[in-house]
Amino acid sequence: RRAAAWALGEMHDASALDVLAAALSSKDDRFAGDAAWAAGEILAGGRAPQAPGLDGRAGSIVDRWFHLVRYGGWSASINSAAGFARLLWALPKPARAELLTKPRRDAVFARMFHKSHLVRINLAHALAAIGDDAAVKVLAQHLKDDPSPHVRIAVARALQRIGGGNAAAALKLASTADPDPLVRDAAKAAPGAIPTRSEWRTFYVVDPSADNARVRQEPY
Repeated sequence: RRAAAWALGEMHDASALDVLAAALSSKDDRFAGDAAWAAGEILAGGRAPQAPGLDGRAGSIVDRWFHLVRYGGWSASINSAAGFARLLWALPKPARAELLTKPRRDAVFARMFHKSHLVRINLAHALAAIGDDAAVKVLAQHLKDDPSPHVRIAVARALQRIGGGNAAAALKLASTADPDPLVRDAAKAAPGAIPTRSEWRTFYVVDPSADNARVRQEPY
């Protein structure tokens, strides 16, 4: 089932969205996570940034993603946040505004305090696509206070992409005051354009103390 969900996403066939949306309710976290990513791949992966319109099922899938971000397991929450961020960046601004109802905007801001730093990283990318004063305020708070340097780096890149006076002020402070040198560097350097995905790479986490055995034998 996981392989089938992945394949449906790679086919970019919108007729698969209904079955993938149903799979988001699975109690199998890995399967729900794969379905979340595949739905995002269909909604965003085959879309040119200037393409008009928005699939009529996108709103309900986004709502399911936010439910999984809040209540789902490890894989489903991370992939749902990633799917949402990808979709926002793929949409032209009118369709992006159509998708971002007030409850969904509120959900993005609230979930930035998620316990998983990977969810927070993905949502920082989403906030960069929103790019308004409220998004800058939330990102600036996380640049100052988030306990994870990885999140602070992602937030710095998000603020660089948004630009403007308030973002610049938060970045200037972080560039001198953050305790982590990598965060300070990220606050100083523009992140550049978002790269287009051209390939899949599979990584394995290994344990050096056990002759580099794969940890849990699970691909990442």
